[in-house]
Amino acid sequence: MSTWRVLLASVLGGLLVSCQHAPPASPAAAPATADGRQAEALKQAEHRELLKAASQRLDEVRKALERGDIAAAEAGLQPLVGQGLYEAEIGELRGEIRAAKDAVALDQGKSEADRRALTEVEQRFTLPSAYGSTLTIDGLSPSIALPPGPMEELFKRRVDINIENAGVKELVQALTQIEGLNIIADDALEAEKALTVRVRNTPLSEILGYIARNMGVAFHLGENVVWVTESTEEPGAGPKLETQVYRLRQGF
Repeated sequence: MSTWRVLLASVLGGLLVSCQHAPPASPAAAPATADGRQAEALKQAEHRELLKAASQRLDEVRKALERGDIAAAEAGLQPLVGQGLYEAEIGELRGEIRAAKDAVALDQGKSEADRRALTEVEQRFTLPSAYGSTLTIDGLSPSIALPPGPMEELFKRRVDINIENAGVKELVQALTQIEGLNIIADDALEAEKALTVRVRNTPLSEILGYIARNMGVAFHLGENVVWVTESTEEPGAGPKLETQVYRLRQGF
């Protein structure tokens, strides 16, 4: 019995000694856990606000695309790239922006091609700004003064033409055979009259004046081309031929 008492006393004494040396519980543990929960809640709230702002920005980008404002859509989307938010939606919108830019580039290319084609047509069939002044040969034109240059030399050149019972189109075709003479004529030009021209070593300007007076057309002289149009005057409206009688020693 005494032995058990000694053992029991030893165990109780050890327990008392361990309790005396155990570290006390930290009073700051509970408050630290509360601060962590508060920080996590704040972080989640900020993330929700960020998602909301990003969603609104995506809506603005879509509206910009709908109204065709590609620059605004691209500028609005750029801050969201690489942020890890709505990556699928951002990728889709970037694809739509690229497609819209490609469509605009295609339209611009087509418009530029159409503009060039229209300009070429206008340059071919539109009269020069100087036509109708001193550079027009028609039924009423006196001799014209051409500025020095290739066109002046061409119109002073003496040429040969031999064509019979020719209409406007045939006359224009004959004129195109003259070296250096570029002529543009409307296919709609028609004339009821036919003209026979048989000349040798005659200045081209005189031949054009004769054709203009008798066929109701006008020749408008450009820098290096001649436009043929319908004249505002009727055929034969030019200066009339006059017969003069000179008294000779014998006969008339």
